[in-house]
Amino acid sequence: MHRDQYEVIAARRQAYDSLLWQSPTLAVAAQGFLLGIALNAEHRLFAGFVCLAALAVGAASIQFFVKLRKLEKRDSELLAGHEAENAELQRLHGRPPSSTAAAGDGVGRQLLAWLENQSSFRWWLAILSAIAVVDVAAFVAVALDLL
Repeated sequence: MHRDQYEVIAARRQAYDSLLWQSPTLAVAAQGFLLGIALNAEHRLFAGFVCLAALAVGAASIQFFVKLRKLEKRDSELLAGHEAENAELQRLHGRPPSSTAAAGDGVGRQLLAWLENQSSFRWWLAILSAIAVVDVAAFVAVALDLL
């Protein structure tokens, strides 16, 4: 890999990483907005459509989040491999070392170390999935009120 290619891939990986961590917060805001409209709507049919829109936003957000993670990991692995093959390059990419949490003591230190070693990606994926379940529940609640 030439230096120019390395720089292009590194910039692209950074762009994926930035998008990856902006997307869940925007998705949560969008779904909160849509659910707020749906649950306060006077017309149940409109509320049902808004719940479905919120569910679509949730599903698209999860897919987008997973896709960005895949692309970011691919580029990070390419860069890490190149850095490993070239001793003159500093290792900047790849998996970080395990936690070395120094703050706190006893349970506090253990909790901090556990949190540091958790995958933020998995936490956000679980949160987005839980919100999608809430979207479905809101739709069912609205639909049952129509009967």
